[in-house]
Amino acid sequence: MVKKRWTASCPICLLVVFFASAALAAETVRIAYPSAAVVFLPLWAAADAGFFKKQNLSVELVSIRSSPVAMSALLSGEVDVVVGGANPSIALQLQGYKDIAICAGLINRFLFSIYSQPGIDQLSQLKGKRLGVTRFGGSNDFAGRYYLRQRGLDPTKDLTMIQIGSQDDILRALLAKNLDAAVLGYPAVYVAKKSGLRELAVAGRRRTSSSRPKPVSDVKSSADSTARGVIIG
Repeated sequence: MVKKRWTASCPICLLVVFFASAALAAETVRIAYPSAAVVFLPLWAAADAGFFKKQNLSVELVSIRSSPVAMSALLSGEVDVVVGGANPSIALQLQGYKDIAICAGLINRFLFSIYSQPGIDQLSQLKGKRLGVTRFGGSNDFAGRYYLRQRGLDPTKDLTMIQIGSQDDILRALLAKNLDAAVLGYPAVYVAKKSGLRELAVAGRRRTSSSRPKPVSDVKSSADSTARGVIIG
């Protein structure tokens, strides 16, 4: 039975993917991540706190602009492990790359928001506009397209989808008004909000009652403040 809920109908959104033979044989394990986003904080924390060393692992963290590009690097042997969106790895599995193994899921929801220029106040106003994403086929692109379809917009007909590159590139293009709107992750959303851009939607928000119990709201506020403090200082 398919549940009509955004977070339940999506695949695991952040996965650890690797070539089984290559990753086990490597002296130094090269781990790729697609952007300087808060969801990858566990990787940097594990490196800084020495958790990898405690497992007798020599790890090199490699920044590669998006999940599809990182998966290409995995196939070519340039990296051993990719921590990124689920959809590129699932697509490769369906194409016959059976040596790719999905070994863990870090989160099960998308952490993206759609931000626009100040003159755009609702999603329906995105018709005919330019929407920026990282790379076609990546989790950022998938999240934006899926959310828009759920709200009655056809990304292929109603908007012009533009792949920019990295989250930083998207943010710069939006601030320079080279885009009308964009799908942004954390911490880019904080910069966008501070710069006066408008948040049209939170793509991964669960559809729950608006009367959220106070303890839940307090926990969420604390988590938001912690993430903002870690990234911005």
